[in-house]
Amino acid sequence: MVNVTSQRSATAHKQRAVHRDRTPKVTSLTRTRRGLNSTGYSIAMVLIDYVAAWLSVILALLVLSTFSRNSVNHLSHFYPNFKHGFWFPVGIVLAFALTGGYRLSRRSPTQSTFSELKDYAMSCSFGAFLALTMSYIAHHFGNLSIQVPTQVIVAIIIASLLISMSHAALRHFVLGRRPQRVAVVDNGINYQRIATHLHLQHGVTLIGRVDAEGGQPLGADATDTLGSINDIDSIVQRYRLDRVIFGTLDYRTPEAEHGYRRATEIVDTALVPRMFEVISWRSRLTELSGLPLLELAPRHVSQWDRAAKRVFDLVVATLALVFTSPIIAVIAVLVKVTSHG
Repeated sequence: MVNVTSQRSATAHKQRAVHRDRTPKVTSLTRTRRGLNSTGYSIAMVLIDYVAAWLSVILALLVLSTFSRNSVNHLSHFYPNFKHGFWFPVGIVLAFALTGGYRLSRRSPTQSTFSELKDYAMSCSFGAFLALTMSYIAHHFGNLSIQVPTQVIVAIIIASLLISMSHAALRHFVLGRRPQRVAVVDNGINYQRIATHLHLQHGVTLIGRVDAEGGQPLGADATDTLGSINDIDSIVQRYRLDRVIFGTLDYRTPEAEHGYRRATEIVDTALVPRMFEVISWRSRLTELSGLPLLELAPRHVSQWDRAAKRVFDLVVATLALVFTSPIIAVIAVLVKVTSHG
């Protein structure tokens, strides 16, 4: 009985040793801070937001001095109102820092000028709330003037547009000088379709494919395969990757599962959802008691949408025909005079 127990303990010990040997060792490799992840890019965003917020205050005061009938907004009160706007840029910067606006800009290289306009507007609104709060506190304890809410509302609208455009311009500049180096983890089925989209994106350099099944060793002879997901540490370091996109997830082995988890620790990662062919820009990411759900937008068009589209087509076509008819008539006469038609 003792011998059987000893044999079982020895067998279990060997199995644990084999499992430890098969588990990839975690190196000291950490996330690199370059390009969109650099400290300089973060500082530039803060400075640009601060300047854009001040410019929004100036433009808001000029707009109100033109259209508002309130004497407080008159151009003669421009300098006092300008001094009262001190809190607005501070509130904008604090709001973007607290709501994760800077983190979102660093992580996503694929944003367009107005793709995140709604989030920018929400952050600017929260920043205006912080500015008014600080203004009231300063008025209560320091007997300072309160910022006019109407001026803040107009500044929110202008700041949302200015900040979204300035972020897009800064991102375009940084990605032009230092494109993000991207690899796709895939089993080869969807790689070409994903690669086509990446080649069309500004500021993204596709380095190649990482084998998703974990069966191909690093340095294997393949057209565009960088290696196996098991060797994600070596791949990220060797090819200086900034982002890894998961086109396929395959947890067949503990080593592959470790590779997927390890990738999220050492490099920015993104996931291409399954059935991405039927996902449109109207789809929304929601959650159900912590379970992430991607709500697909209905593909059918309602009768109201058809009627609105038909009216739009008729109005635009009629206006275009009216404005271009003189040019069309001149061209027709010239064709008739200079040729046989």
